[in-house]
Amino acid sequence: MSAPKHSSPATKEALHRILKSAFTAKDVADLLPSVDAQTPISQARQLLQELGCPILGVKEHGLYVGWLDAQDTERSGTCREILRPFNERPILHESAPFRDVVLALAQNSPVFVTVMGETAAAICPCDLQDAPMRMWLFGLITLMETLMQRALSGQLPEGQWQAYISPGRLRRAQELYAERLRRHEEITLDDCLQFSDKADILLRYPATSNALGFPSRRAGQDFFSKLEMLRNCLAHSQPLPQDSLPTIVALAISLDILLEVEATPFLGRAAGPTPLQAVKSLADRLQEQNIDLSGRHNLPGTVTPPPTPRGKLPPKTVKGKPVAPPAPSP
Repeated sequence: MSAPKHSSPATKEALHRILKSAFTAKDVADLLPSVDAQTPISQARQLLQELGCPILGVKEHGLYVGWLDAQDTERSGTCREILRPFNERPILHESAPFRDVVLALAQNSPVFVTVMGETAAAICPCDLQDAPMRMWLFGLITLMETLMQRALSGQLPEGQWQAYISPGRLRRAQELYAERLRRHEEITLDDCLQFSDKADILLRYPATSNALGFPSRRAGQDFFSKLEMLRNCLAHSQPLPQDSLPTIVALAISLDILLEVEATPFLGRAAGPTPLQAVKSLADRLQEQNIDLSGRHNLPGTVTPPPTPRGKLPPKTVKGKPVAPPAPSP
């Protein structure tokens, strides 16, 4: 492997800002379309169907006082009688970073957002598919893959990694290396390894495999395949898998140690977590949450989110004072 490549101090500072605070709840939240509290439930049900969205806000005297979904509208009466309080779901400020958004979605959904002091917007699991969230997640995955390569660089320098990759995968890396050299790119052979190649080497080399501490090689393969699947969907603009929330939550929980390892040379620390320890930390977060890799999960201290009704809130900005659509006429 070539010597680890470290970013400049300015680049590291920008990376910390982007992944920790640049993206906020406001970037993926949608304002709640609303009905007046005295609106008949039948009209609220009709509005939900017309908008194709999962939930409505309920207003009283011009202010949001609660919410309801399609299941709530199966009764008769007025919306005031069936509204749910916002505080039965997580509530975030509009400036909350994406890490908090992901962890709140793992607790329950929808997650509500306060805008200009009023709980007036919401985030649903489908909002993980929005462009700002995908950009943030791809940044995390890219950082994770960078640390995987740095872990290999420290453990298997001078091309020693070639003994722990299949001949076919090595040949494919060599072909890509030759093609990129033909284009006059300044790269090394290990720059041509795919995500799965790096994962396979980490699992095949005894020192790194033991350090990662997977109970079996199959468990390690399952862990890296989840990361690779998420990475590929993000890279190719494909919908995220329905069972990707546990992996996304683990990445969010591990954000601090991923950034700490990346910043260690910049901070001038003699000792600190290593890239391999960062990879292990992420793996431990998945194991500690007892995530069933078939898609079922139950996070400690949280409840499994109920199925979110199909549909998405109408895309509206949360900048400025929220303006709700007029309530249906009685």
